[in-house]
Amino acid sequence: MLNKVIFILMFYVVTVFSNPLVDLYRTKGISAVEDEINKALQDVGYWKKALSDEDLRFGYMSNFDYVLVSHKSDFNLEVFKKNGSKKYDKIFNSKILVGQASGDKQVEGDLKTPVGVYELVRKNTNVDSFYGPLALVTSYPNLFDMSLGKNGHGIWIHGVPETTQRDNFTQGCIAMENESLLKLDGLIDFQKSVLLINENEFTQTNVDDISSIFASIYAWQNSWKLNDLNTYISFYDSSFLRIKQGGVKEDYNSFKRYKSIIFSKNERKQIVFSDINIIPYPNMNKKKLFKIEMQQDYWAPSFQSSGKKTLYVELKNGKMSILTES
Repeated sequence: MLNKVIFILMFYVVTVFSNPLVDLYRTKGISAVEDEINKALQDVGYWKKALSDEDLRFGYMSNFDYVLVSHKSDFNLEVFKKNGSKKYDKIFNSKILVGQASGDKQVEGDLKTPVGVYELVRKNTNVDSFYGPLALVTSYPNLFDMSLGKNGHGIWIHGVPETTQRDNFTQGCIAMENESLLKLDGLIDFQKSVLLINENEFTQTNVDDISSIFASIYAWQNSWKLNDLNTYISFYDSSFLRIKQGGVKEDYNSFKRYKSIIFSKNERKQIVFSDINIIPYPNMNKKKLFKIEMQQDYWAPSFQSSGKKTLYVELKNGKMSILTES
């Protein structure tokens, strides 16, 4: 994997950077070049330039082609598709029904539609006729919901009964006319879709916020590779809470103690991030929250792993503060 990383870095240097970095490689070797690239990746100015032609209204998406935006107070759902020029086109709009009670879902049976970021994890076509022809199952409760103690299940996007009357609200799901639901199903690939549910109007992101998040990600990664505990832990919020296997909760202090043991080994690490998604997270407190999802390949002498890494963060004073992670 190290050889692959070196090849990627060299390709990046030769094709993107100017001659000074090529000269740096020639005179001081690949480590010096890698140091310069690491500095650039931690620089907000670099990311502002790199992202200047991106449509960042819905964050930065590597793995999602479709963004579904639900405005609960307007009883409306819009769908945007990323086109080849890195822009989003609106391809769908529909009136919807939502939960009887307003606000963010907290517990089972509170009749609220959740506020947040969710994936569409499954399409059910064998549903009771009350729910129309099909249902798109969301990922509620997500990792962040669980860290906040929220519960409940079965939050769907579904249709309406053909032959019986129903109320003008749901138990917490999003419902729409069957014709609209079938049209939506035909327009999107649910496996490449992300759902943003807002109580009121969606607040779009901008290049400054996304650039700050990117720079923070790579500064956090660099401190991790260097076993710099103080810098690394500075990216974690004091309210940090992680739910481990078996439902065991790990708070900020426990997490810091655990990491101090790992970092004290002073092992040399390789940590590669790819397929990064930075998605603005709607919330009732008007905080700058984001869901970050990426592929993480980790190598150290005592441990290796490869898989999806998920962070939920708040952007505070231009720096990410990690609230929970997996």
